[in-house]
Amino acid sequence: RLTFNVDDNKQYEIGSVTKTMVAWLLVEALQDDVVNEQTQLKTYWPNANEQVGDIKLVDIATHHSGLPRLPTNLSLDDINDPYIDYDAVKLNEAVSTSSVALPAQYEYSNFGYGLLAETLAKAYDQSFEQLLQEKLFEPLAMANSYLALAPIDNPQLIAGSRIDGSQVPHWHFDALAGAG
Repeated sequence: RLTFNVDDNKQYEIGSVTKTMVAWLLVEALQDDVVNEQTQLKTYWPNANEQVGDIKLVDIATHHSGLPRLPTNLSLDDINDPYIDYDAVKLNEAVSTSSVALPAQYEYSNFGYGLLAETLAKAYDQSFEQLLQEKLFEPLAMANSYLALAPIDNPQLIAGSRIDGSQVPHWHFDALAGAG
């Protein structure tokens, strides 16, 4: 049994657990009739190439979209914070140029979930950050939860660590925040 002596007022980065929040937002959008089970990306991304545009939002949520794990235009020059400079311009480029593996099989996709989050934000005509706040954090009284879009000085935030225990820097997101 592992024991950690951590003050209960500390905060943690949750990484890919964010994907469950994005899936929750998709369910909310389905229940609100903002989207339906047949809604495709091209509804919100008119510049999408045909393969990407034909992907259904529900297929992204189950990792059956055919999208790769990462967009090909994501620079991995800074492995310690790889998503920080991935903005809307780069996401639009990826939507218009990405290849899709067809027929789509299960393939874990950070790209897909980041794209799904931004698509839901477009569907509700607000930012992903606002959408999380309004649809999830506020109703569930998650007053200390927020989206790490920019580096901030937060003394309550616990440092992350690798499996070997060495500390790693915090990650920050822009257009792929739904991935993590």
